[in-house]
Amino acid sequence: MTRSPESPAAGPAFRLRWLVGVVAGLAILGAAERGIRTLLSRHFLDTQGARWIWAPGLTLEDGPVAFYLVREFELDFRPQRGRLLSLADEEYVASLNGSIVGSDRYAEGAPMDVYEVGPLLRPGRNRLVVELRSSRGVGGLLLSLEIPGSEGVVRIVSDGDWGTVRRHRRRLSHLETELEPMEPAYVWGAPPAGRWGSPKLGDPVPLFSELRGGRASVDAERALVGREAEEWVELGPVRRGLPTLDSWVTFDWGREVTGYLSFRFPPGETPVGLIFVGERPPYPEGQRADAYLIAMPGRRSWGDTEPRTFRYVTLVGVGSVTGAQVFPTDPVASARLIPDRARLRGVFGFESMRLRTPLENKIWSELQGVASGAGGEVS
Repeated sequence: MTRSPESPAAGPAFRLRWLVGVVAGLAILGAAERGIRTLLSRHFLDTQGARWIWAPGLTLEDGPVAFYLVREFELDFRPQRGRLLSLADEEYVASLNGSIVGSDRYAEGAPMDVYEVGPLLRPGRNRLVVELRSSRGVGGLLLSLEIPGSEGVVRIVSDGDWGTVRRHRRRLSHLETELEPMEPAYVWGAPPAGRWGSPKLGDPVPLFSELRGGRASVDAERALVGREAEEWVELGPVRRGLPTLDSWVTFDWGREVTGYLSFRFPPGETPVGLIFVGERPPYPEGQRADAYLIAMPGRRSWGDTEPRTFRYVTLVGVGSVTGAQVFPTDPVASARLIPDRARLRGVFGFESMRLRTPLENKIWSELQGVASGAGGEVS
């Protein structure tokens, strides 16, 4: 007599075969998904083979991080044009052969930045260096450089051939600086991947040198040192500025300026802080930061990744600062690069509460501890 599949003896074997079939099906689907992503990335997406990459070994527990990803390549012709596509979560500053290409900060749904880098390329060796920052330890870089030549297009993409440099080295993007052995970059995968999806291309972005136009930097004129300070302190040039030993400082440029904000700090410091900008002296409590200061280990300065228009800047959480300055840009050329500071409004036009990020919570908690220990209070 033949047993039916529902019989007690056949049940366990049937369930085992069913489970094996499900696992095999999932494996096939996973392989198919990876194959489709690879096909899309190599042949249909603008990034053509680029992968999302990051420094190896970093996790959410590492907190704020900054490091470099580096790629060298050779050209056997004199390039006339080159299109660089770049997108990074959370921030990047890209340099090519010693010149800054451009920088940006990630936003959900943001398109890839598009740069024409032909003037920065050269026959023979070339070096791409991208400084990356994240307030939460993890993130990604997606990059593609397309260089047309007489025998076709040379493509340099973000992949496992990039190396990781975790500490600042002077003139790292210059070819005369020798590279030490580097850890290979960690590859997250090809787009569409994670929360990044399949990024589209944005409008062309002017090179950093075009935005700057040779304008001289402008130092902050005075500062309020301390959360409750009322008396402004006049400041000298950055190179002669005295350390500001406080975790709450407001700088004033004396007039509205447009450009890339920059801070300098003493040797041995690797600060992390919150930046608030405004037409009036910002009072940060209850607000989200306009930017994060995440310094590169071993470097004595920090530069913003977006141009801004402001007169006042409040810096919270850093400690020691030897100066603040702005690298001015053409207000018209940089207008579309300036982040929108419009705030969400609640009922009757009142500003709604905004949740702070883990980095903001950490810095405010540390300030609370300092104030409490000193007998003060931070709300």
